Formats: sequence, C-alpha cells, structure tokens
Amino acid sequence: MLISVIIPYNKSRGFLEQAIKSVNEQTYNDFELIVQQGDGTVGKNFNDGLKKAKGQLIRFLAEDDLLNKKSLEYTYNYFKDNNVDFIHSNAISFGKLNNTWEPPIKIPSYKDLIRRNPIHGGTVVYKAHCFKDKKMDEELMTAEEYDLNLWLLKNNYKIGYLNKITYEYRIHDEQKSQGLKTNQKWRTQQKNIIKNRYI
Repeated sequence: MLISVIIPYNKSRGFLEQAIKSVNEQTYNDFELIVQQGDGTVGKNFNDGLKKAKGQLIRFLAEDDLLNKKSLEYTYNYFKDNNVDFIHSNAISFGKLNNTWEPPIKIPSYKDLIRRNPIHGGTVVYKAHCFKDKKMDEELMTAEEYDLNLWLLKNNYKIGYLNKITYEYRIHDEQKSQGLKTNQKWRTQQKNIIKNRYI
C-alpha cells in the first residue's frame, strides 16, 4: 500500500532536512516523498503536491516537524485491518515544550469538532478518495486541516483512531500555531470563521 508523504512549505525555517530525513528513515518502505515548495499558502502547496501523489494513503508533514520511525508502519497496519476513510493518532511535542498528546475523544463526531477540536492535525492520514470532492482551502492562513476534517465528518466519512505516537511536533518561536509571533486571538477568530461554515 503506497503512502504519499507531502511536505508543503513556502520558506524553510531551517528544519526541512530533518523532516525529510525522518521520512527516509521509516521502517515501512512503500512510500513516496513529495516536497512541495511554492509561494502560496500551506493549503495551496499541499494541493499542488496532491496532484503528484500516487499513493492510496496521503499524509501531511509540516517542514518543521518529524515522523517517528514507525509512523508509516503503524499507519499501514491500521488501514489494513480497519475500514475507515481517515485516521488520527497520538503525538509528542519537543523543543521549547515537551509533552505527549493523546486525544480526549478517540472517535470524534462532526459535533465534537464544532465544540472543540480533539484531533492533532499533524497525525491525520487520509485515504486518497477523501480528496475527490474536497481539497485543502487555499485561502486559509491557518487551521487548514481543521476545515478539511470538519467537511469530511459532516459528509459522513469515517474516522479511526490509532493508539500510537506517529508524529513529533516541534515547538519553536517561528511556528505558525504556537510561536512567539503568532497572534492567538487571530487564530481563534479564524477557527470561528471555519466553524460558521458548517453550523
């Protein structure tokens, strides 16, 4: 089962080679790596990478984060044994903050996501057919995967939960979600705009 790993980015913040290395060191070897650089948003660059993807499974990886060595192996085994459209799993944070993320709701509903998002966006892996009718919104500047996951659940795509750590989330000053330069009030406003699309 071929897994397409897409690393979309605008400008490298100094971590890109580490992200690529983490993919190339996977214990599961049936994958393709698509490094997609462009001047657009994360969503635009991801969608451009998606056009090149040949895998049955699609995984996003931010250029400042890492996959642990068994990430794709765990992913393959889960999809092989479970009839779902997309999955999420556990993650660890490292860098300026070190902790483990385990979702408070394992199989969230669409309404759960509206109330509070229990999915770590970096851990999500999709079957390729999830993108037949919906791509990442290329206009969004943040929470692109949140918008996509809301749409999928509202349209009755089935989510699964993989109880393994698959993603390593780097906490640093320049990151889009929690960096020192990030306006958290603005991020909350953006998420509320996304929610209002679906309510």
